[in-house]
Amino acid sequence: MGVGIALHAIGDSDGAIAAYREALRLNPALPNALVNLGNALAAKEDPEGAIALYREAIRIRPDDANARRNLGVRLMEKGDIQGATAEWHEALRIEPDFAAAHSDLGHAYLRTGDLDGAIREATEAMRLDPRWGADRMNLGIALSRKGRYREALSHLREAVEMNQPGSIPRQEFVQSVARMAEVEARLPAVLQGTAKPADAAEWAALARICAQRGQHADAARLYAEGFAAHPRLADDLEAGHRYDAACAAVRSGVPEGRRRALAWLTADLAARTGSADADAALVHWRKDPDLASVRDRIDGLPEAERDGWRKLWADVNAALQEK
Repeated sequence: MGVGIALHAIGDSDGAIAAYREALRLNPALPNALVNLGNALAAKEDPEGAIALYREAIRIRPDDANARRNLGVRLMEKGDIQGATAEWHEALRIEPDFAAAHSDLGHAYLRTGDLDGAIREATEAMRLDPRWGADRMNLGIALSRKGRYREALSHLREAVEMNQPGSIPRQEFVQSVARMAEVEARLPAVLQGTAKPADAAEWAALARICAQRGQHADAARLYAEGFAAHPRLADDLEAGHRYDAACAAVRSGVPEGRRRALAWLTADLAARTGSADADAALVHWRKDPDLASVRDRIDGLPEAERDGWRKLWADVNAALQEK
């Protein structure tokens, strides 16, 4: 098997594959040879062959964390995120300090929108092995989606400095995070009432940061104040600020928030009637989990609120059926 490893190291994939196959002919029950052959086949764009070899290695040695990690990588490439994450969880059960498995799991969480999971796993991967820029990039992306732009910017800049292929965030993205980090710095003063947003764009950006952080009542309040100060902000259907405001207001979980949300969605529905993207927008409304409490669980709302929400969704359905 050492011959195969040496040949693989110098880039002779065909020679490495032949050497691993010979090692397995002499002893078919060598898990390391199976994994190495699987890696070589994956490099030759034979993922199915690689997957079969990883599974055989695991059959022989179920506690082979490396085989499970590699199997997860190949499953992820096929789009089987559930299967991949299951293998990485098992690899980490066997070897809790397996940095590569933490890194892979963090990337999967980022793809599926589990931002807390992505942050946790990327942070752990960096603690165990700080050499890779991909974890810094993924951590920066996840933090930015959580509204923690200043933290995100630090990690993104570190990823750029490491200059590793596949781990360099787009310059435009870094610049946008830098702009949001500047806005974020003003948020405490705005929430305390000692400062006001400079313009409509800053009002919307601060509201968005609050919503990303889960401060939904603050987000709804900032949106409401922004709409009052800059009415065109609410009417920008392409930007979708009024819809975002409604989602934040619903998620605030208070009657006043739901009252505002109903008014905002009613206005948005009227404004979208006849627009080119009306169908796509309204279909999204009917699926958006942010609105589930006022769409799928209307009977659980206070009685005084139910008729208004029932009418809104009836109007949404009617608008879609008219097309």
